[in-house]
Parts: sequence; C-alpha cells; structure tokens
Amino acid sequence: MLLFAPGYFGSREAGTYYHWNQLCDPARTTPMISEGLPTVHRSEARSLKAQLERRAGRRRAVAGELVLRSHTIYVDAPLDQALAYSPTRQRRDLGIPAAPG
Repeated sequence: MLLFAPGYFGSREAGTYYHWNQLCDPARTTPMISEGLPTVHRSEARSLKAQLERRAGRRRAVAGELVLRSHTIYVDAPLDQALAYSPTRQRRDLGIPAAPG
C-alpha cells in the first residue's frame, strides 16, 4: 500500500490517499485470480476506508476531492527483482525472505 498526502496532488484535504498495491506470483496465479482482482481490491480498499473513518469518528463515508486513476503494466523482468521493491508483508505472504538491508 502506498500512502500519499493530498498536497502531493495539489489538494488541501486533511486525510490521506491510499493506493492498494499487490504482487501476484505468476507460478501461483490462475485465471480466476486475474478476473477477481479488481473486485477484491475494491472491496479491501473500501473496507479499510470504512474502518479508518469509523475510528476517526465518521458516521458516513467521506468523499475525496480527487479521483485518482492507476493502471497495471507488464514488466518483463524476474519476479525477485520486482519483489525487492515490495513491502515485507507481501514478501512474507509469498513465502519469500525479507530483502537484505
């Protein structure tokens, strides 16, 4: 997950923009995983939003000023190189030891 202060995008909001980021090991990926990722990510992000906003005392979801778009790209490089940039929890979930350093 990447966190952005709203000012990074030119907004004066007080909250935080979260970008859900996940790596899938190609050896463990099935067609069903690929088809379900958008729905699962949307559900996980909305659940996180609800939990955090409830803890902040909100009774309803708060709409952000911005709608940020992202995209998925294919990178023709070994998975271990990409995982060097991955958070420790994701590496652990894939059964890969933490990056040195």
